[in-house]
Amino acid sequence: MKAISLHQPWAWFVVHGFKTWETRSWSCDCFGPLLIHASQKFSKEGKELYYHLRATFGDKHFCPPGCPPWLELPRGGFVGKVEYNCCTNWPLDMKKLGEVGALLGDFSDGRWFWKLNNPVAFPTLIPARGFQRIWNVDESIVAKEAA
Repeated sequence: MKAISLHQPWAWFVVHGFKTWETRSWSCDCFGPLLIHASQKFSKEGKELYYHLRATFGDKHFCPPGCPPWLELPRGGFVGKVEYNCCTNWPLDMKKLGEVGALLGDFSDGRWFWKLNNPVAFPTLIPARGFQRIWNVDESIVAKEAA
């Protein structure tokens, strides 16, 4: 199975369905199930974005039950999975992304946009080391939650 590491809060936004496009400087054609790994990295930018979106859109409508404080976002393992089924560098219609979607990626010229569907958040973190770019994972590591 393929995986990608994302910093928090982007990993959280992906597995809860708020971030439906991942933006990268490179394309990828490994379509299908994609595990989402939350890296250990903390960033001031990520923390500011997390609280900005919660304040702007309201926890009641924006967060699933149990929306954690910043320091309690899971890190250092698999937090969920998505279906990755499209990669394009054609300009996206920013109006269709909506306010939240537009804030959750770098949609500038020259970027690649990966469509992420059917998000599933795992009930608990599956500890694992992350890597850069797309990487392979032994399915037995996540078999119970990824089924």
